[in-house]
Amino acid sequence: MVTVNVILVNDGTGFARVATANDSGQFVACSVPAGAYTITVEHPGSLGTRGIDINGKQMALNLVDHLG
Repeated sequence: MVTVNVILVNDGTGFARVATANDSGQFVACSVPAGAYTITVEHPGSLGTRGIDINGKQMALNLVDHLG
């Protein structure tokens, strides 16, 4: 199993949360305040970063579409 880390950093405050994706690519990042975030995906052989707005609610994000 390959470890994939997903790092969320609030662009305005610097607040950061790190989550680990499961084998299906799903991850949970709890207690993330609303705001504009830079999301970085760390995976052997690839690294992607993308900006996204998080509204403080549960949301699903297809990183393949966003990082393409």
